[in-house]
Amino acid sequence: YPPVQLRARNFDGKSVAYMPHNRWIDGSVHDDIPKEKVNRLHNINHYIVSQTNPHVLPFISEEIEDTGVIPFIQDIIVKAPMVQIEHLLELVQQHFEIPGIGTPLEITRNDVANTAATFLFAVQKSAEVFRYIESKKGPDSFIPEISMDETVSPQTPPELLVILAAIADENIPIQTIAPKFSGEFHKGVDYIGDPQIFAREFDEDLCVIAHAVATYGLPQNLKLSVHSGSDKFSIYPTIRQSLQKRNAGVHLKTAGTNWLEELIGLAEAGGEGLAIAREIYAQSLARIDELSEPYATVVDIDRSQLPPAGTVTSWSASEFADALRHDHSCATFNPHLRQLLHIGFKIAAEMGPRYIAALESCANSITRNTTTNLVDRHLKPLLIG
Repeated sequence: YPPVQLRARNFDGKSVAYMPHNRWIDGSVHDDIPKEKVNRLHNINHYIVSQTNPHVLPFISEEIEDTGVIPFIQDIIVKAPMVQIEHLLELVQQHFEIPGIGTPLEITRNDVANTAATFLFAVQKSAEVFRYIESKKGPDSFIPEISMDETVSPQTPPELLVILAAIADENIPIQTIAPKFSGEFHKGVDYIGDPQIFAREFDEDLCVIAHAVATYGLPQNLKLSVHSGSDKFSIYPTIRQSLQKRNAGVHLKTAGTNWLEELIGLAEAGGEGLAIAREIYAQSLARIDELSEPYATVVDIDRSQLPPAGTVTSWSASEFADALRHDHSCATFNPHLRQLLHIGFKIAAEMGPRYIAALESCANSITRNTTTNLVDRHLKPLLIG
């Protein structure tokens, strides 16, 4: 029988398609077997299938009594994708040199298995998401990025190489990849950490990317992305030196820092612009728990350093701008206020047409601030020096 669409009942009791873009056999096996992937990996065109259901093992195996559920499931995760692990071993080799990295890389079977256990499923799901978007928008109509910047520790060069090999194996044409780096990358403020450690990690990642592009056929324009990298002025000279040394590019998102410059522009314009800026601060302060929750790992706000809303309501345009603008030479610059307003963009969105109208009426002030911030504080330090 061909694969069929499953049906389910929604909250209203109506019959609806369950995962409408998928088809199922036996209600559990997705499109029978992964024919396309097995064909690509091993050039196989004909199949004799013996179906197994490893997902039921936790419910019938006596091994759980000895190891516990979590170690048992982790062991299954490591052992299950053995075909992919063997293939990744072939891709990354086991002992080789990458130009620019002084020490030859040693990659063992356990290294690949451990990296696969952590990242392989995520890469496979990324491939599903990519192909779904591509089916809706068409090929070459968007820029794919994969990020791993919220892991516990930075990826080592061997780990990043295995991840890139898996991405290439899934045929995801990523143009940017965002690994985790040592140090703290809090929203809207400078880098906290050892710049020398960051410099080594950044340069090694550039070398691994160059090797992966040449070896695995990833896009030539693949760039290293630094998440929450705007306003990290102290490491821009290091980034610039590595980019020039490796003839590479970098991806740096500036949406957050542009939003803060909009606020500064509104405040400096006075009138309704200043009133809106004050109101956004007051509401952000009142809703700090709600606004901080999604960004708990990338903000470090000392609430004792936040001025009361009543104080900010009495600030002049220059007092508000000086407290918010990222300028450590200014005695009244407040990095805690800046981080709070960085995550307070939701307040502006809720203002709707009122906020849009203020942007339009204060366009000259906003344009001046955003241009100066992007060109003088970001592009020039990163690319020119």
